[in-house]
Amino acid sequence: MAEVAVEMFARKAKSADVTTSLQRFADLHRDCASRAKHLKLALDALCVQEKRQFIDDYSFETFHLVDELLLQGDLTQAGQAVLEAESALWTLEQLLCLAPELIGNGWQKHAIEFVLKKALFPHNLLAVRKIAIRLFLLWYQSLAIYNNTNSQLDSVFQCLLPHFPLRSGLSTESILQNYCQAVGTVSAPGPMRSSPLINNPNSSAPTVKEKAQLLQVYLDKFLEYCTRETVRLEWGDENKRLDCAKFIVDRVIVLYIYETFSDIETNGVDIYGGWEGTEEHTDIRDTADPIVIARYWLIRWMTTIASSNESEPSSGGQALYKQALFSSRKATNTLLTLLKEAVLLPLPCSNVIHKVFALVRSWLLQRDIPPFVADSSVSIESLSLLLIHFLTSFFHSPYLTTCGDRLSSAIALTQGFLQTARDLSNPVPPLPQPLSSRFWCELIRSLADGIRVVTCRSDAYGRATSGALAQNLLVVFVFVRAVRGIEIEERIWDDVLSVFQSGCWVQMIEQWSRVVDIVTRALILNVFEADIAPLSAVQSPPVANIRRERTEETIRTEDDTSVELGSEDSRSEAEASVEDENAQINSVVQSAGDSNVWLRVWMRIVNLVSPLHAAHSQLAIQTVSRTIGTLLRVSGTDALVHWICARLLVLPVAAQAHCIPAFCAVLSSSSPPPLIQAHILIALTRALASEQCSAVFENMPSMSHEHLCALAKPTLNALSQLVKQFHYSPRSIQVAALLAPDHDAAETLLLDLVASNAPEISLQSHALALNALALLVIERADTALMFDVLGRIRNLRGSSRLLHLFCSDLNQLARLSRSDKLIELLERTLELVNEECWAGELLWQSVSLSLNEVSPRRPLLDRVVHDRRSCLEGMMLTYAHQFPLTSFSLAQCNSAEYLQKDGSHTNGDQLISRRVFVDQKSAILSVDHEDGVRVTCRTVVGKHCWRFKDEREPCRRSGNVNKWLRKLATKPRNVVRKESSTRTPIDDPFQGLPQLPRTLETEPIECSDMYSFIQQNRRVLVRPSSGQRSLAEEQSSQTLVDENSSLWRSLVSDFRLFSSTRQMPPNFARDLRHLDQISSREVHKVAVIYVAKGQEVR
Repeated sequence: MAEVAVEMFARKAKSADVTTSLQRFADLHRDCASRAKHLKLALDALCVQEKRQFIDDYSFETFHLVDELLLQGDLTQAGQAVLEAESALWTLEQLLCLAPELIGNGWQKHAIEFVLKKALFPHNLLAVRKIAIRLFLLWYQSLAIYNNTNSQLDSVFQCLLPHFPLRSGLSTESILQNYCQAVGTVSAPGPMRSSPLINNPNSSAPTVKEKAQLLQVYLDKFLEYCTRETVRLEWGDENKRLDCAKFIVDRVIVLYIYETFSDIETNGVDIYGGWEGTEEHTDIRDTADPIVIARYWLIRWMTTIASSNESEPSSGGQALYKQALFSSRKATNTLLTLLKEAVLLPLPCSNVIHKVFALVRSWLLQRDIPPFVADSSVSIESLSLLLIHFLTSFFHSPYLTTCGDRLSSAIALTQGFLQTARDLSNPVPPLPQPLSSRFWCELIRSLADGIRVVTCRSDAYGRATSGALAQNLLVVFVFVRAVRGIEIEERIWDDVLSVFQSGCWVQMIEQWSRVVDIVTRALILNVFEADIAPLSAVQSPPVANIRRERTEETIRTEDDTSVELGSEDSRSEAEASVEDENAQINSVVQSAGDSNVWLRVWMRIVNLVSPLHAAHSQLAIQTVSRTIGTLLRVSGTDALVHWICARLLVLPVAAQAHCIPAFCAVLSSSSPPPLIQAHILIALTRALASEQCSAVFENMPSMSHEHLCALAKPTLNALSQLVKQFHYSPRSIQVAALLAPDHDAAETLLLDLVASNAPEISLQSHALALNALALLVIERADTALMFDVLGRIRNLRGSSRLLHLFCSDLNQLARLSRSDKLIELLERTLELVNEECWAGELLWQSVSLSLNEVSPRRPLLDRVVHDRRSCLEGMMLTYAHQFPLTSFSLAQCNSAEYLQKDGSHTNGDQLISRRVFVDQKSAILSVDHEDGVRVTCRTVVGKHCWRFKDEREPCRRSGNVNKWLRKLATKPRNVVRKESSTRTPIDDPFQGLPQLPRTLETEPIECSDMYSFIQQNRRVLVRPSSGQRSLAEEQSSQTLVDENSSLWRSLVSDFRLFSSTRQMPPNFARDLRHLDQISSREVHKVAVIYVAKGQEVR
């Protein structure tokens, strides 16, 4: 047989080395080590089908090599024995992988079992036991395909892992050792000796920590081998791989998961039958407990398979096992049960809980549809409801109350869950398969129940997450009810309300306040169609930074020892920053949904927290007040403002002191109800009599006159107390000014304040009071009050500055025809002011007012001249129509006046001959129109001569109208349609006109003479010839007025100079010559600032 096989391979034109290796391997007389080496060389050179054919043909020789290597290992030294054992196990692995049909049919079953017993012996090295587990899994599933397994092999499969917890309480090590030491009845190759293949030199008993670590290592490798080794079996029929995967999944469920979860068979999830299992009390277990370790790794393995993606690299085994997992209802229900149990694991197992949350998230958001939903075995709504219950059961975990140093893990898990809830409720992007209102109601109810359990406890977890939980509950409710428009049962809202009624953390109220601000903006957008930006003064309360710190999760034993549970990377989707969360919360502000629904949702959310609750009364009042201010920024919101204000009016008297800004804002709204006005005014009256009077003063300027009058008496009492105690503020002085026009007491307060020279009164307070009194003087035009104030402030500190301020405030009196009184006040003030700078300012103000009068006051002129204020003197001379005085010559600035060159006139006549003089008060204009038009202007500045020239532009006529009329005339007429017989006749519009009297209609007019004249007339219109010209045309061609005179007439008409033309008096020419030769006293000040290079900083 061997010779035929060698010839067969030789005929395939293999290389000489491969043929030689095949011959040497088939030679049973050669050394076993040499045969093993040539077997490796031959298999490396063959493809998979050739390997299967080779093993099938050389199966006896292959197993003979295994037996010989094991015998050789027993007879050699320890170091060489390891090599021989490694070669033997490798050879057996090739036999199991490449000939599964042969092995599955029971070929060499007992012999292979004997070899595996030696390898599975508990006292073997760890590496040998890992290889033995892989070989046993290959052999076990191959036998299962042909129904060659038995209960003993099932027991061995269950006891492959050391220290695995069995419900019977037996030790897996003892069971496995008894199995390996048992001697079979059928002879097997090699010596009949029950001993380890390679003995482990460490024979000491392991500690609790070492047992936990050993169990983790074996569980990790065992479950990895289950997924990986199945695809290594080279079956002729590929469907048998799926059968192997189904068998392994079933054995893991029955022999491992059922052992770990004792009630899973009776209380597990049945998604097909609608059973979710009952809620039972979960005992708190130590993380080093073998039960916890086993649950962790089994849940992790099942979740990894269920969430695997075929597009991921190295996912062949997982894709196969995923198909096997969802092909069985039993396996599917077991998976869902493990997802339920995962959220109740200890917090050091948070990485596997994150895996479960990620799988649930992909199913809830319908990014990945599980096969049992895709084939319509289960509805998407049933699965979604089940998954929501899984997630919310996390809040009932007993480990949250004692999280300790695992608080960051608990916060990270909570953030991941809340992120899923927000994304699910947000309609953007939409779900591929819509869910019914039953699901959304259950989502809010389950979320509210879980959050109520957490927030009513006073522990570290509740303190860290209460704000985020309350915020997300409200955001989900707004998304579902307002944005999606889903009808919600009333009892669901009661569940949300109970969360805030039973909560004990102030963070919840802070987040409620934040949500109220956002929902108010959304309400304004959807109801009033106005998108307003948030108030800059509103500072959002800090959000708990629920950011995970990824470290290697560890489990801790009672003696403070730690055991690693894995170091996986957490999901980046759940690691959202605070900015991302803020963006998602602000996404509530969108124009979507019905306006009435938005209004009801807003009212419900506002009513969640009562200002009557003493613990958070102040924060609730601030929120309601801020909401009132936001609503008043938009017109049409007065009804909502009045409604929400009623919540503040029911507060106790002490609490209403914090509502003063809101009350004043409501009074400024449009038509508040009389009852609300009365309650607000009563509250403000009480506040004015307390220490909160300053808060009322701050808002009184925005009140109406009616409300100010209602509050006048208590306000004046409060002001008088403040003035006595010198505790007044600028706003209180402004309030006194508002009350002063109607109440003498307020005016008296201001006057007393102005007259007081107490050191507690600052200069600013005096200035504010003077401004207020100046307004009163202007409003009443009360000059008596003006002089009264002047008499009160003359003796104050810094009176000069205050006097100047008071006089400046009264400038408006000039517009009220009280300039004389104001000038009189300035004259008196100038006598009181000693400081030069303020005296100069007052003098300038006096001169400016005097220039508006017909004749300036003599004392003022004397003061200007006496003080040698040249600038003021020049201004008075310039603007008071005074001719210049002798001091300043302007001859060099004069223009050369045009004089006649014919010499026919004398020197005096040249100035006035054929000229027109115009009086412009501050200037004398002389116009000469003989040779062009020249205008000479004489002012206090000098003499200037101007020449005018007529500029004419040809008139452009627009032909658009003519073109339109021509086009309209050439347009064809429309054909008149015949009227229908059924059309009603149109009334004659002329019937409504007044008719002639009947007497005129009956008496005809005599017109026979005119008629006969028309008939006898034979006149014909004759057009004139081209050579003839009419008299009118001849007359029009003659120029009646010369060009210069016509230009002069246009100039004098355009500038309206006719009324100012004057007759020249005698000796006028002499006066003009004298005027041209005298000088002016006006002074021009010019300042030049020069900064040299390098002196910029000096």
